[in-house]
Formats: sequence, structure tokens, C-alpha cells
Amino acid sequence: MSTDFRGLWMLGGAWAAAWFAPQRWVLVPLLGMIAVLFVLAARRRHDPRYSAPWFTALLLTLLAATAVIVSDQGRAHCQLPGHGTQSYRVMWAFSETPRTGQDGALKGRAQIQRYWQDGTWHHCPIQVYATSTVPLPRAVAGYESRTGIQYFASVNSPSTGHGRAPHGPAERLKQRFVHTLDRLPEPARALLPGMLYGDRSLQDDALSTAMKQTGLSHLTAVSGSNCAIIAGLVLLVLRGLGAPRWLALLGLGGALLLFSGFVGPEPSVLRAAVMGGLAALSLYVGRGRASLGILCLTGTLLLFADPSLAGEPAFLLSVLATLGIVVFTPPITEVLARRVPKLLAEPIAICTAAQLTCLPVVIALSEHFSVYSIPLNLLITPLVPLITVSGMLCVLLAPALPVLAGWLVWVPGLPAWGIGGLAGWAAGWPGAQRPWPQGTGGVLLAVVITLVLCASILLLAHAQVPWLRHGMRALLGAVVLVLCALVLPATLLVRPSAPEWNLAMCDVGQGDALVINTGGQGGWLIDTGNPGSGVLQCLDTLGIRHLEKVFITHAHEDHMGALPEVLQAIEVGEVLVSGGFRGAVQAPLRVLQPGEQQQEGSVSFTVLGPEPGLLRGASVNDTSLVLRVDFQAPGGPVSFFTAGDMESEAMSRLLTPNPPQGISVLKASHHGARNGGSALIERLHPKLLLIPVGAGNSYGHPHPQILEAAKLVGAQVLRTDQQGTVTITFAHGRATATRIGVPVR
Repeated sequence: MSTDFRGLWMLGGAWAAAWFAPQRWVLVPLLGMIAVLFVLAARRRHDPRYSAPWFTALLLTLLAATAVIVSDQGRAHCQLPGHGTQSYRVMWAFSETPRTGQDGALKGRAQIQRYWQDGTWHHCPIQVYATSTVPLPRAVAGYESRTGIQYFASVNSPSTGHGRAPHGPAERLKQRFVHTLDRLPEPARALLPGMLYGDRSLQDDALSTAMKQTGLSHLTAVSGSNCAIIAGLVLLVLRGLGAPRWLALLGLGGALLLFSGFVGPEPSVLRAAVMGGLAALSLYVGRGRASLGILCLTGTLLLFADPSLAGEPAFLLSVLATLGIVVFTPPITEVLARRVPKLLAEPIAICTAAQLTCLPVVIALSEHFSVYSIPLNLLITPLVPLITVSGMLCVLLAPALPVLAGWLVWVPGLPAWGIGGLAGWAAGWPGAQRPWPQGTGGVLLAVVITLVLCASILLLAHAQVPWLRHGMRALLGAVVLVLCALVLPATLLVRPSAPEWNLAMCDVGQGDALVINTGGQGGWLIDTGNPGSGVLQCLDTLGIRHLEKVFITHAHEDHMGALPEVLQAIEVGEVLVSGGFRGAVQAPLRVLQPGEQQQEGSVSFTVLGPEPGLLRGASVNDTSLVLRVDFQAPGGPVSFFTAGDMESEAMSRLLTPNPPQGISVLKASHHGARNGGSALIERLHPKLLLIPVGAGNSYGHPHPQILEAAKLVGAQVLRTDQQGTVTITFAHGRATATRIGVPVR
């Protein structure tokens, strides 16, 4: 093979050392092995065995690992407080411009700078995804709040600001550009800032979800392609003007520095600048064969500078995508060019190669596979350079010539509008997101498939022995068939059907969505799950064509995020909320009061809470709508109880005076969290306990205490992370549960 893969060994050694962060004593055997290898190389320098690729690859691996371990020893490693539901006084700030969700909450990546514990401040930068359900001070550099310290941080109490928000030339330039977008239709206005400089704050939940489901969300994050396009354009212009090579390369570096400063000096942006600059530089100097070595050296140096990058998905995706493009695009292009024009073969090869090498990380992050990602990326690839170049020109013109920029912005705006419309349309196609085997086994399966496919492609391209080529071709075909069987199951062609049922618990991941069957293809929906949760597919499978009522228990996105999708896709009679509801909904709402009752055929509901007197100062969870639903089933009535995410203390205050009786089915409060409490389970003695919960969620739901309480009272537990969507039929004093879908998240 002509490709030198020794750089990959070096990068692998650096990544392993950064990921596992071994203790200092590991340096002793590493240095010993390095010394032995150097002695062998020095004493047998004329022996070809000690100059072979395997020998130098091993040496590079050990050297890179040792360098990263040594660099990490002198760093201060902060110790996080124990996990749990405890809140801490923290100083934090958004790392990006936050966006406003359907529930009115501000959401975005953030960094907790320090936290207060045991009478002192602990400085420990922690990356989180923050959601604030309360208004935040404006024009400040950061906030002081009370919140838990975990990956998903929720701020529900009033916060104070500290410092002044930075308002430099880059921020003013972005604001001027956003003003020029006023004439553009949605979703172009929301997409352009993200596609040009990574600002997703104008995107709503529906658009963000559609971009993720179709594999196009990478377009709204600054990547190496943005930097490569800008660097390549600068080189082309300068060389076209007759500038010498050294001046052109100097201009390239200056352009990337200015672009990085404009977007923001975040690690992901700096990585993209380095990767993009190297891509453009290697193409310009005609050193395509050196691209792999440059990539590996760059990745190793970045890990040496910051070992924490080893666990950052953006870094892994950036390196793996570039690796796939550099190594696998040529052989895939060569194969495709025999059957399709080369002009089409190369873009297909680039998309396929990047998707192939990134598959394990994508599966680890989301446990699903985007079926239409490759063809959609192939369609929009020719539009990206046009949007980037013309869009950045509009950004530069916005301060001095806003009128001209307002007209020119239609050049990138129209393609962006088409991309957003295509994403929204494709997200509704059958099987847009296919499930993948969950947990560590699913990730390992993705790794094995990726390694086998990569090895088969390389051997098929370079092997000279005919039988080996035939064998690799057969193996490659077999792996492709396995991959298709995983992501294109028969359920795409054969629609699962639900039997006769009274109550259904939809699998919408880490969220709630329960359906009451009222007959005649009608029903009631209690909560909707997150945006793009799959609630529409669940309703379709259940045969529900119209909803007389949609109950939203409280204003959290995992309970109301998909409401806009439901309102747009299906006929809804009315949307019902509690007296403490604080969310923003683009539809008329009717507030339910305790004691209110209503019957529809053989089904009726009674509102049990929350009591108006208990709402003052209550958390969002404790404003949850509390319902009792009664079914007139053959053999006698059956009752179902649900209280959204109401926590145990509020539940006790509400129900102690008048505890409900005769409850057969109970929905566990707050996805089975410990703060939902086990007292209600012990008091009601349900026959069935429903727990809508996402597979592998970071909260540890359901809590063992909840499961133990269910076991003690003899309740059968049904969980969406294990059973998927479940229907329940009531007849003759029995509740029969039927699983109609595998867990999807």
C-alpha cells in the first residue's frame, strides 16, 4: 500500500493516554519500552526489521502516549461534588448564544465556572447543557444561580448577573448582519447565522430537531469545511493577483485568524481553523499524500495541549470525518467512477467516507441512524460554498452598506431556505431516524462494522491477489447487508398495528406521552415528549386520527416540546393546562381547576390538582396537572392516575387530605426519579406502574428506590426504555399489556 498509516498509531497512542489518563507510575514501563526500542534501533540500524513500519509505528505510539501523560501530570484536576439531586450555588455563563425553546426556556451550551461548597468557592470549569426556566439578567458576562452540577443543568430559581457582557467588534458585526436578514423567510433567517458562524439562537426546536434527524445539523456548526472554503478563496484571490507564494500563505493564515476571532475563540472553532487550514494548504501545495500525516500530527499536538479533548464529541467527529475523507474517498471514488460519472462519484464518496468513520461516535451520542443523511448531504453539498462565500461577503458589507447587504443576502438566503425546507420535509419521511442496538453493545457493534468496512475497502483497493480481492468483496457485501438489516427493518414496509386498547404509553425517549382511547379513531393525549420525539408516529401506529383533548401537565420541554408538531399534523379539539402553567404555546389554552370533571363515552377524567393555594413559589414540576382517568371497562371500572413530574413533598400536601382510592394503573412521577417519591406507590398499591423513561439517560431514572417500592406492593413495572410503546387493555378485572414497538431511545 502507498499510504503510510504510522501517523495513525501516533494519534491512537495520544488519544488512549488522554482518554484513560493513567497514573504517573505508568510512565516507568512506557519509558522502559521506549528505551529498549531505541537500543534495538541503534544497535541494529542496518537490520531492516528495525526500520520496518510496524517497528516505527510502535515507537511513535509509545512516544505520543508518554508525551500526553507527562503533559497531563502538571495540570490541576478539579474534584466534582457527588451526583444527586442536590443544588449548589454556582457561577456560570452560556458558552454560546442561547436559544428560546417552545416552553419559553433559554437553552444552550454553558460552563459552570465555580461552585460553593463547605464554606468556600471551588474553581472547576464544567461543561454543561443549561436550561433556564426563569428570566435571566441581560447584558451580563455570567450568572449566579442554584443548580445541580451534571451534564444537564436546570436553573429554576432567580439568578443574579455579574460582570458586563463582551460587546466587541465581532458582536457588533453579527448584530448588523442579523438586521439584514429581516426580509428573508423562515427558515433561512434562522439558518444563515448558524451556517456562517455557528450561531443557532434563532432556530426553534422544530427546525433544530429536523436538522438533527436528517443528519444536516453539522451545517450550523463551524467546521473545517467553512475554514477550508475561506482559506481556499483567499489563496485563489491572492495567487490570481500575482502574489508570491509566501505572501499567499501569510494571507491564508491571517484570514483564518480573523475568521476564528470573529466566530469566537472556542476550542471547536480553533480546531476547525487548524483542520480547514491544513486541508486547504495540503491541496494547494499538491501534497495530498501528506494529508494523513498532517492530520495525525495536528490531532496529537492538540491532545498534548489539552488532553480533555479526547472525550469531546466535536473533536472526535472533526478528526474522524477528516480521516475518512483523506483515506477512503480515493478508493470509494475509484469504485463508483466505474458506474457513475466522476463528477458525481467524488461527492458521493466524500459523504460516504465521512459518515462511515463517524458512525461509532454518532451511535454513542444518539443511538439512532439517519437513513437519509448521505443522499441529503449529497444534494446540499454544492450549495455550501455558495452560501459560505456570499454570506461572509454580506457580513462584511452589513455595517457600511446595509441596504446593499440586505439585497445580496438573498443569494445565500434562498439556498438556506431550501435546505431548511428540505430538512423539515425529510424529517417526516418513513424511517428518518432508525433505532440502533443500545448501550455499550451497540457502540461496539458500530466500531466492528466500521473497522471491517474500512479494512475491506482498503484491501479491495490495494490487494493484488485475486482470491483476496474476491474475499474482501464478499465480506464487504455481507457487512453492508447486516448494516441495512439494522437500519432498514421490515417495519418500514409492514406497519405495526395496535390491538384493541384503552391506554397507551408511547416510547418518546426521556419524556412523557400517554394516550387515552376514546373510540372512533379519537383519543386524549397527555403530554407530547420532546421535539421530534416520535409522538406522531406513535399516534399513527395506534390508529389515532384526531385528538379531542391534549393535556399538558407542565411547562417542561420533555412534556410539551412536540406540541407544535401535534397541532400542525393532527386535528386537536382543545389544549388543557393547570393553573400554574408558565409556558408559551401558540394555541388557545383552557385552564383546568381542581374538582373539574368531564366524560367522553366510556372514559372520564377528574382534576385533582394542583391546588391554587399551593402554587405560590412552586417549582415548575410542582405545577404539574394531576389527573384521575376512569374507564368503564367490561367487568367493572378501572382507574388511572398521573401527576406529571410533581415531586413527593408537593404530592403529599395535595393528596393527604383526600387520597384517591381504587387506582389500578399509576404513572410514576418524574420518570421514576427519587424526588418523585415512593410514598404514592405504597399508598395506592397499583397493579401496574408505568415509567416513561429514555434508555441510558444521564439522570439515573428510574431510581432503584422506586423499583423496590413497586416490587413491595406487587406492581408490574412497564418501562419504555425496555418495552418500547405499550398498550394496555382493561377487561374483567385484568389489565393486559401489549408491546407494539421496540424501544427507540
